[in-house]
Amino acid sequence: MSVFDKIFDFNFENDTGLFNLTSGFFVGYVNKLFSTKNRAILIVCPSIYEARKIYNKFIDTRDVIIFENDDLYFSNDSIVSPELMVDRLNILNDLLVDSKKIVITDVSGYLKILPNVNNFNDYVIKISRDNVFSLNDLVSKLVDIGYSRETMVSKMGEFALRGFVLDILGFVVIVFPYFVLDIFPINNDNPIRISFFGDDVEAIKTFDLDSQRSINEIDSFTLLPNKEIISDNISSIFDYLNNPIVIYKDYEQIKFTYEKMIQDVFYYGNDKKYFLDINDVKVSDKLFYFDIDNLSLIDIKKSYDFGVSQVPLFNENFLDINNFVNKSILKKKTVIIFVS
Repeated sequence: MSVFDKIFDFNFENDTGLFNLTSGFFVGYVNKLFSTKNRAILIVCPSIYEARKIYNKFIDTRDVIIFENDDLYFSNDSIVSPELMVDRLNILNDLLVDSKKIVITDVSGYLKILPNVNNFNDYVIKISRDNVFSLNDLVSKLVDIGYSRETMVSKMGEFALRGFVLDILGFVVIVFPYFVLDIFPINNDNPIRISFFGDDVEAIKTFDLDSQRSINEIDSFTLLPNKEIISDNISSIFDYLNNPIVIYKDYEQIKFTYEKMIQDVFYYGNDKKYFLDINDVKVSDKLFYFDIDNLSLIDIKKSYDFGVSQVPLFNENFLDINNFVNKSILKKKTVIIFVS
């Protein structure tokens, strides 16, 4: 049994508080829990700054995801970062394939309204050569999932029809069977040109946005939706992780942040639903990780003191390091040195 196994050798119990655990050792504990429980883990922090700090402590991030929300401005609609939205939608799409991940987020990411997990694939369009599509159905679905129709594609989230095609009262009429659909998926680096003959997909090519010239031919592509709230049937990141173990970091601060969000919505008199109620997320297994000793403020069944303390900053002074290690050993303490 390694020294880490000894430190983390305790049975998982729901509603347990974790104390005297530095952020580096907390990450070690999460890795141990992740490998032994074979379940997804969702870490909720009071702020995205703290979420990033924990994420950066992971050495191997292959199974670790940071889930960032946009800043909320309750006086108006949220300012949506296209890059962050694409990241979130890609994460959701990947989690449908493999939900066993460690996801780190803040309060607004935890409570963010997302497309229903059971219907997400209905909002994803997969197009391959030799597919058959009804043009009107395809155009209608593109609009439904947030893409805007333009005369020419100039940025992500747009599509355009070229060829002998008429638009009569919103209904697309094909005058000549050969036409082209240009579209810039939010999850692609380049826009895509689809050549149709009637309802049949004949060719798919990427093209340059500036010159509008084709780059190379591809066999297929997947188109993610260009918005996150598509219907009234909604989910949260918790749902995409298939009943994960949730670890709340400084739960009192999380509650404070949540209550501040509610107050801001009330102050600005905006009746738009920006986020879920914190009680709407039904968590069965949860832990509480504390940076500060506020055990008495929340109802937990058990506390576990790891007895890990933060060492002083030595600023590469090897003499001070050596003295500290020797004194610690004389006190019969365990010293673990990380070298990166």
